[in-house]
Amino acid sequence: MLEQIYRSVLEQSPVGCAFFKILCDDAGLPADFEILYVNPAFEALTGLSASVAVGKKITEILPDIRHGTVDWVLYYGELALNGGSKEFEQFFGDRNKWCKINAFSPLKGYFVTYLTDITAEMRMMEEQIVVNTFFNDIVIEYDEEFRYISYRSNQQFAREQKEKVIGRTVREVYGAEFGAQVEAVCLRARASGRIESWVHKSPLPGVDRWFQGSIIYRTDSFNQKKYIVVTSDITEKVEAERALFAEKERLRVTLHSIGDAVISTDKQGRIVSFNPVAEQLTGWKEQEVLGKNYREVFRIINEITKTECEDPVEKVLRTGHIVGLANHTALIARDGTETPIADSAAPIRDETGVVYGVVLVFRDVTDEKSKLSEIEYLSYHDSLTGLYNRRFFEEESRRLDVERNLPITLIIGDVNGLKLINDVFGHQAGDSMLQKTAGAIRKACRADDLVARWGGDEFVIILPKTSGGGAQELIDRIRKICSETEIESLKLSISFGFRTKDTPEVRLADVLRDAETEMYKNKLLESKDIIFNITKKTLATLFARIPRETEHSRRVAEIAKNIAKAMGMTEVQVGEIEKCGYLHDIGKIAISKDILEKPAALTEMEWSEIRRHPETGYRILAASQDTAGTAAHVLSHHERYDGTGYPAGLREEEIPLPARILAVADAYDAMTCDRPFRKAFPDAYAVDSLLRNSGTQFDPLIVKTFVERILNRPAGRTLPKGPVHGH
Repeated sequence: MLEQIYRSVLEQSPVGCAFFKILCDDAGLPADFEILYVNPAFEALTGLSASVAVGKKITEILPDIRHGTVDWVLYYGELALNGGSKEFEQFFGDRNKWCKINAFSPLKGYFVTYLTDITAEMRMMEEQIVVNTFFNDIVIEYDEEFRYISYRSNQQFAREQKEKVIGRTVREVYGAEFGAQVEAVCLRARASGRIESWVHKSPLPGVDRWFQGSIIYRTDSFNQKKYIVVTSDITEKVEAERALFAEKERLRVTLHSIGDAVISTDKQGRIVSFNPVAEQLTGWKEQEVLGKNYREVFRIINEITKTECEDPVEKVLRTGHIVGLANHTALIARDGTETPIADSAAPIRDETGVVYGVVLVFRDVTDEKSKLSEIEYLSYHDSLTGLYNRRFFEEESRRLDVERNLPITLIIGDVNGLKLINDVFGHQAGDSMLQKTAGAIRKACRADDLVARWGGDEFVIILPKTSGGGAQELIDRIRKICSETEIESLKLSISFGFRTKDTPEVRLADVLRDAETEMYKNKLLESKDIIFNITKKTLATLFARIPRETEHSRRVAEIAKNIAKAMGMTEVQVGEIEKCGYLHDIGKIAISKDILEKPAALTEMEWSEIRRHPETGYRILAASQDTAGTAAHVLSHHERYDGTGYPAGLREEEIPLPARILAVADAYDAMTCDRPFRKAFPDAYAVDSLLRNSGTQFDPLIVKTFVERILNRPAGRTLPKGPVHGH
């Protein structure tokens, strides 16, 4: 029914109407357009009947449509593909009619034209121009060769100018460039049979004025053909238009470059502007929404309850005040996606203060909310382990410290061997140890238990409504999980202490202090065995990873022991030196197997890694009371007698005697056994190497003792000096 009404209106309308579809080539450029519909008024105005036109391409009906002064296919094609509207007048010579044409695109790829007969108005305008001369206008007549035949105006300037120009051509008076402009407009007027206009700056030097010229070609009553020109001073209009354009351009650039979305409406709520950020957030294009009610585009809900939010535009129009968007406002885009937004709506007023529209300014706050959540999370969580931090624990413990939660048990635990892991394997391994510890505790705890990282290697647990027996069961579960968890082949180990609050008057801070005291007492009792076990496990891990290190350590221990005996040391000293020999390379646990087992010569960077192993070994051994005395000797076993060794550059007697003995034993075994990058040297070569480096790399007395007393060889040098290497 509605469609029939629309068609009836169009059929009976005095306004010509036609509907077209643009046809594009393979490159997507307009190549033609098809006539889909014309009404009777259109037929009458243009002479183009529906029976002939509908369903045809325009180039089939008007073959020259692309070859005149305007390529109408491209003209209308741009409109249909890019949107917008155009308005202009056109003279239909064969019909002797003038029409005002309004064209717009209702849908991409299509356009509509409305034709209104303005022949009477145009004729009246022409007569008015010819007959009347206004105070600020100049009326000029040119002959067909563009010579001035009259120059009329009420201005004194024009009367003076008349004497200079009559009988001369425009080019002669104002130069070739300006003359060519005038001639071109005149010829257009002659060809079209209508008024042609153009805007130009004054051709006179030093005159900064703008004029609009209107030209019509006519034959007067004496059968003289001439061009009639009416020129008006439009300087003020041009300047006003420039100022208005500049203001509009500033506004356009501002709206398009602002980081927030901006939608403005009229007082009926119809959209009048829509910037690119608004396009991005809503999913609508500006050309699609102009003139639409903002409610079709700006749909907002509470992101928590999913109910509609209060309408900010309606409230602004009703109250005349700025309105902020409610918290938790979400915008529903065209595709249904939700985006959290914030900001406000404000009234647009005229010079009298009357509200004639609203401007909505809003922005996507997704990142802000995410960052706020992240900040909130980090303020209460430990960034390494993901557990709650000390700040949250202290706040939450006050909340939990109520009578209904009694008994409340606090457990505090301290990770064993963290410093050693950091020193030997680096802080990355230490961080992994803490993360795995946190995982073990979290896995063992209940959902209601509060677990926090209390300090560097300490963790604390609050157990509401839990007795000491429940706490011990939890500790046992944690220890079982730790016994199944390794870091660098070492089992996790934690020392615990706990205390229970049974009555309301006891302070929870005192309970925590007592639990901490118990934990430190337990750690003191457990740490000796724990650290010693770590040391043993470290050595076992090294030997398992690099089996040849096992035999090398045993041989070095045996050689060192024999040298100590030959030098007349006590049984205790001999035992200590033998232990040094067995443990001297424990620091290699922190060196990559690829370097230790490399079949080629080491690079300088790889050698720098090798040279770190005495310091690493020292840190491992110094952590345990059972090996603390050995640590200093292991640290110095690569020092040189002449002070050029590492890590400290000690010389002669500054180097501990056990370390000097280790140096000889280690070098001899390294030379006489196969290495990944070479075969073993002959025993004679090894002896000669020790002798030629005696006094520089090695203690001469120890070399002499080893060669003569252990190897039963004469202590004479046969080869030039040179360093002995081995890793």
